[in-house]
Amino acid sequence: MKFEVSERIISMKSQDEILAALEVQFNGVSKKVLMSGKTIVVDTIKSSLISGLRSDITTISLKKEDGGWIAIADVQYRPSVSFWISLVVLLLFTWVGWIVPIIFYQIQKKTLRTAITECFQGVKK
Repeated sequence: MKFEVSERIISMKSQDEILAALEVQFNGVSKKVLMSGKTIVVDTIKSSLISGLRSDITTISLKKEDGGWIAIADVQYRPSVSFWISLVVLLLFTWVGWIVPIIFYQIQKKTLRTAITECFQGVKK
């Protein structure tokens, strides 16, 4: 599943300065942050025990806009191997248990979206 999070950043700072600020913000919430040219690639945002059910890679880029920038986070979000294993195990032992990993997966999607938005807000401040 792919989704996008974007935020307008009103600033006269250069693209490199905004990217550097974004890199600092995402270093606080991610296991791995890699600056690649004019984009930032972020792996596993807001890692936790439950986040083991998902795998995410986010690519952040900037687009010039009048008076500032648009920060765009393209998120590739998918179930991890742990998700599928837990789903199969729960299906073997109960007919309702299959919903538990799906609920956690959806909660983690919201957590991921919130974390990205908070990082963008941190740069705006």
